[in-house]
Amino acid sequence: MLVLDNLLDMTYNGQDVKLEYDKYVLFIKEGSGDNLSCEDIEDGYVDYIYTEVYLKDDLVKEEYPSEIDGGFIMLKDTIDNLFYDKPIKELIDYIFDENTEDTEEDYQNYILHHFLQMQF
Repeated sequence: MLVLDNLLDMTYNGQDVKLEYDKYVLFIKEGSGDNLSCEDIEDGYVDYIYTEVYLKDDLVKEEYPSEIDGGFIMLKDTIDNLFYDKPIKELIDYIFDENTEDTEEDYQNYILHHFLQMQF
């Protein structure tokens, strides 16, 4: 996992990314492709980014913490083409860009908006 220290200087090569803010922890992960439905594929989606949000204290105290938020950002191009060998900042900016057309409306909720306030 990567923590915010030195994060923006690193290159994305498929590793999970970990962002911490206040009492929340956000994990950004590459999708495995097994959650694409036939309809998704028909609509031109080929890949996705998966995110999970946890309470920081739960990650320390509980063996199996409950995810409090998260979701999928569907992609019409592969993660390889979009983000590999590019600064991790590009991936983070893409996830938090409220104008990302493939982001579901429900996904941009209160908890994730806390992360938008971080200065990247």
